Amino acid sequence: MARIVCGHFDETLKADAALRALMDAGFARGEIDSFYNSPPGQHATHPLGGDVGADAGARRAGPGAALGAAIGAVVGALLALIAMRAGALPAEGWSLVSVVFGAGLGAYVGSFAGAVGRMKRAAPPSVEPKKAIDAPAGRMIAVLVARPEQEPRAIDVLRRCGARHLWRAEGTWRNGSWLDFDPRGPLAAI
Repeated sequence: MARIVCGHFDETLKADAALRALMDAGFARGEIDSFYNSPPGQHATHPLGGDVGADAGARRAGPGAALGAAIGAVVGALLALIAMRAGALPAEGWSLVSVVFGAGLGAYVGSFAGAVGRMKRAAPPSVEPKKAIDAPAGRMIAVLVARPEQEPRAIDVLRRCGARHLWRAEGTWRNGSWLDFDPRGPLAAI
């Protein structure tokens, strides 16, 4: 595994200046990689898209929607029957349609209410500190630091050129590229 120092830039001009400054500081072009990191949640690491199967707050929404739909269907059908008895809905010829429509409308409203109600009561996010952070969207400059004396020089150049965040990482470096960069992987802040 190669040791890598990585800087995040909000502005392309600053990132381009960092590339030039790194080469002026003695880094070879094969020791510098530049790439764009997509915003968190948009890395397509999950088979259905995105980064995870479900948001932590939405994990309980499915069962809540099912329960809400069942309760809503019963309440909707009962309200339709009550409305027919009260004369608000025609009782002859339309009774089955009214009950089915009432049940469907109740299920629709109930599923929404059940899903939202369960999401509202979802467990709070874990308060355990994250060991690694997701890198924000923007231009990234990665520098291979093959020798220990190169690391402080790379950090200094990236800082002087306006890097918003600096990280250390371990990874596979080949032909001037950081091959196994994982936007959700462990990046240790400097």
